[in-house]
Amino acid sequence: MRLLLTLCALSACLISISAAETTDYDWTQLDAAIGTPGAVHDNVCTFTLPRNDLNVTVEGMDIPAAAGVASVFHFFKCPCGKIRVVGQFCCADYEANDVIDAIRVGDAIRIAGMSPMLIADKPHLLLINFQGEGDGTALAKLLQSALHWIGPARAATQPIK
Repeated sequence: MRLLLTLCALSACLISISAAETTDYDWTQLDAAIGTPGAVHDNVCTFTLPRNDLNVTVEGMDIPAAAGVASVFHFFKCPCGKIRVVGQFCCADYEANDVIDAIRVGDAIRIAGMSPMLIADKPHLLLINFQGEGDGTALAKLLQSALHWIGPARAATQPIK
């Protein structure tokens, strides 16, 4: 019985240590890598990047960027100690292939799916859902490299690799 109580107490300590470890990450490292500050809530750092550069319409009516026309990245620390990211890129159909190619570099981020955002929209918007795990800064830099393929950054000169 004493052994059982000791094991239960040890398990509770390990669980509390594990929970404490998930809250000690400096999310500001990601701000610099993404290029904009994230919002932290319940130890999840979220980056919302609205597509203000697009004039989206559905059946001739404007859809404001604040209505969800945005790329969103959620970073959190998992109990294993790595940083996980889940999110979606909001991109015009002509940007999608370049974004997919950029986030598929290496094995850190995997594409979960791709779907249209709206019906009868102009330009036609696609959502590219993804998930990844690894070093937080490296994940953020990888996502930032994909952001170079959407919006005004797409028109800028791209580095030759």
